[in-house]
Amino acid sequence: MIHLARENAGKHSASHVSFEATDTRHPHFLDGFFDVVLNRHAPTEVAEIVRVLRPGGVFMTQQVGRRNTENIHSVFGFDPTIEWPEDFHDVHTRARAFSEAACEVVAHGEYDVGYSFLDVESLVFWLKAVPMPFDPELDWRQVHEIFARYSSPRGLETNEHRELLIAKKQ
Repeated sequence: MIHLARENAGKHSASHVSFEATDTRHPHFLDGFFDVVLNRHAPTEVAEIVRVLRPGGVFMTQQVGRRNTENIHSVFGFDPTIEWPEDFHDVHTRARAFSEAACEVVAHGEYDVGYSFLDVESLVFWLKAVPMPFDPELDWRQVHEIFARYSSPRGLETNEHRELLIAKKQ
């Protein structure tokens, strides 16, 4: 994504823009280095983000919400509202943390959109990547149940739960 962003910036003569991938918990940048920090599906360390933003700088993040693909997780007995990584913070907790760090929370919210897997291979590929124990050889009954319960002409239907936060450093 960084490579593509740099290509697009070059096409539009945006020489004043730079793109960097970094560890969001320990960025190696100077204080007040950025006008904008974008974060998608990565941890957020509020103090570090605020540190690297200039006054008036903006932070935007989109995160996976707890209810993501809730129907699929439920077949495995996984309750995403309870069983989540220890460092997970929902958008409301994250918004409060930015407010406490002297930032204006410009917007925050959450939403669900429909999502479909077209075939078993796509679902299995995805299940191997999510933070949930899954073994295709042991869990084939659950995969069969998921398709039996949630299939439609568009494929296996589920949801994507996303959370959005936009904060501005004072």
